[in-house]
Amino acid sequence: MPMIDSFRAYTISDPQYYDRVERSSEPGAFLELLRERVGDKAAVLDGVGIWARCLDRPLTELPEYGWKLHLAARPDDLATLMNAVIDEYLIDSFSFKVIRSPELGLAQLARWWSRGGAGKAVTVYPLSEEHARELAERFSARLGDLHGAHVLTDRRYPGSDVVQYRYGTFRKPPGIDDDGYPSSVVTGPDGKPWNDSRTPTFTLPSWVAEDPFAVPAAVDAPPADPTGLLKRYKIKSVLRHSPAGGVYLATGPDGAEYVLKEARPHTAFAPDGSDAPERLQREYDYLQKLSGTGVAPDGVELVTVWEHTFLVQSKVPGITMQVWLSRNHPFAVGKPDPSYPARAQTILEQIRTALATCLEHGIVYSDVSLTNIMIDDDETVRLVDFEACRPVGSDPAQYPRTSGFAPEPGTAAWGSDAAYLAYGVDAIEAATVMPRNALLAFRPEAFSRALAVTSRQLDIPLSGLPERLGLPEVTEEPADLLADTLRGLRAAATPERRDRLFPGHPEQFQSNTLSLAYGAAGVLRALHLLDGSVDAECTDWLVARLDENRPLPMGLYVGRAGIGLALLELGLDDRGLLAGATAEALSGDKRGGLATGLAGVGVAQLYAHRLTGSSEHLDQARAIADRLIDSASDDGTGLWWQQADPHPLGLMHGSAGVATYLTELGVAVGDSFLVKMGRRALGFDLAQGRPRFNGGIGFGAYTGSSPFEPYVVRGGSGVGLAVAHHLRLTGDETLVDPLWSIVRGVGMPFTVNPGYFAGMSGLIEFLLEAKAALPDDAATVDETIGRLVEQITSLRCEDASGTGFPGDGLMRQSCDVASGSAGVAMTLHRLQNGGDTLDVRFGRPAGVLSHAG
Repeated sequence: MPMIDSFRAYTISDPQYYDRVERSSEPGAFLELLRERVGDKAAVLDGVGIWARCLDRPLTELPEYGWKLHLAARPDDLATLMNAVIDEYLIDSFSFKVIRSPELGLAQLARWWSRGGAGKAVTVYPLSEEHARELAERFSARLGDLHGAHVLTDRRYPGSDVVQYRYGTFRKPPGIDDDGYPSSVVTGPDGKPWNDSRTPTFTLPSWVAEDPFAVPAAVDAPPADPTGLLKRYKIKSVLRHSPAGGVYLATGPDGAEYVLKEARPHTAFAPDGSDAPERLQREYDYLQKLSGTGVAPDGVELVTVWEHTFLVQSKVPGITMQVWLSRNHPFAVGKPDPSYPARAQTILEQIRTALATCLEHGIVYSDVSLTNIMIDDDETVRLVDFEACRPVGSDPAQYPRTSGFAPEPGTAAWGSDAAYLAYGVDAIEAATVMPRNALLAFRPEAFSRALAVTSRQLDIPLSGLPERLGLPEVTEEPADLLADTLRGLRAAATPERRDRLFPGHPEQFQSNTLSLAYGAAGVLRALHLLDGSVDAECTDWLVARLDENRPLPMGLYVGRAGIGLALLELGLDDRGLLAGATAEALSGDKRGGLATGLAGVGVAQLYAHRLTGSSEHLDQARAIADRLIDSASDDGTGLWWQQADPHPLGLMHGSAGVATYLTELGVAVGDSFLVKMGRRALGFDLAQGRPRFNGGIGFGAYTGSSPFEPYVVRGGSGVGLAVAHHLRLTGDETLVDPLWSIVRGVGMPFTVNPGYFAGMSGLIEFLLEAKAALPDDAATVDETIGRLVEQITSLRCEDASGTGFPGDGLMRQSCDVASGSAGVAMTLHRLQNGGDTLDVRFGRPAGVLSHAG
């Protein structure tokens, strides 16, 4: 279940919940323009994401794939572009789609947009290669005065800055992958499959021998570089990529390391109208002003190569403050550090001095953030990324800034440069106590509560910080937080919408909105288990969406196995979803993991057996176990199943999750061989543990990864859950010491998010399982659980409709099980009422729980 790269696109449409970006501009000025000018002559289709389509024939009559054209323009020229395309359509029709609104056109050029999709304001679907050439010539002649961003999947049509082309699919292929993402694989006329992946590079399928539109001498030739910049500076690695350009680590002619920042024209427009190259020029000018001050990198040179601007600057030693916090914050390292507050204050004082130095040189460093502050081994501070800076006395609204580190417009701190910068330092200080600054911008009252709780838990005085940040006073917790959370969940339901029932993690829009982890099935199941009341309108919504027969993956948390299981628990027929998932699991080469692979489908069948008593479900569960064992690899430490590269560890995607299934099934049917195989699978992930400074062991997200991850979805808590599970079921005392080591490795648990898969609710689930599996002395576990509960409840978001919780990223609330209120509520219920987990992961339905050993 790969997570999306950016949450930013999903915060534009709704101030409370993550939602689709296109809902920010309904119906959209360009959609209305299409309706007005061609609506009586062609089918103008709404409801297709960020696009409005104008088709001169049914979509099914267009080629499945072929040469397609993309037209790009600067934001101020988009209306001109749209009218020109419509004019050409009225002369001689063709099928095309346009971005629905000017706002979406601007967003599509932002740094946070997908690199492969950035800049595509219009897409045209020619009927043939000859038709593509004809249309490209028409557009090139008509749009010769306009300029647009280079679409990274494309080549520019010769002689045009606007018309671009690529070979690709016209309609989405009907299939999906194991995560539920639409498949981009088509079979060409040569019978070979081709993945139209839309990666940011020009590619051709095997059946297309050459590019028919390119000037022969220019095909695949590197951009002209009369400056010799890219020969003098050898690129070593990519530090960051965005639609606006990359940031690279390079070796200079003197053998030293340098950073090259690239800016692509007509991208990343700021409120003042500047694009990425203009701001890179400003950055170079600011670095010249600050030369010799020691607060910034040296600006070495500014060079244009082809149409891209490159700034060469000295490499600032050290790590970002964000990384520094992940390595030094007491909750991150897992043990108290009496020196931490003083060290943090020393860093803050250096930041104040650096910002004051910038002011003395006429520069307002207006984009204060954890990623723009560098800290070296001696804990000396320097600033980087000066492109968002502005002149003293300028309007801050016209320049980029990082949400959660800049004052809100209209507040007192907005009124002067000194106050603006002081707020930024105060926000950084808050992050040294509690790095949740996205919440400061989204729900300051929740940030205020959580900051007070964390300050008390760490014994770090705030010394007037909340007042300086203008935070509201801390409010009391509701009398019945669980009941109020369920009320908030029900109030958030939108059965009137077809695309989703409950607002949740943006991942639901990438895969499907029905799933157990991110979608409707998970929330409805949680409501059913927590208080037995599920609105019939909501279950009808789920059934209606299933009636549409859209393709779904097989897996437990994102696909048919989990949805079918939820239907059974809700007292409904599973509509053949479990049988279909199992048939797919037993055919072909499938993943092994719990979240999306074979083990998850097996859990669903075992769970269904316990719900219904049907032996058929149990037979299917055993068949899946046999397939898992037959497909396992063994490197000497234990069993593993191919999932992805790099190879994941933990409960959801690693061997630990498969171990829980094999062990649970083996104990249920009395098969000691399955139990043994479960232990072997557990051994693989356990062997990846590494010592931590606090005396415990920790786990990364993948084999060989260096950062420690504490989560259920990946890392320590997920492995720990599997260890506790095996110990509880089998009494295997060899696991007692490893389990205590994992508990210690999780240490003083603190995660940014409150949720289940990658947050504190999941950590509590692990600690409760560990407490049940370990000997009686579990006082330290209770203390840690209490601290986590206090953290979670402090993050609540209250209004008249009930209580909710911020989802992953803390930019908006979520309702789902994986990241939002439903998952938090399941953990709160277990804490309040005792008993076993309400999650499905071990195949034990509520009320049918039993343990062996």
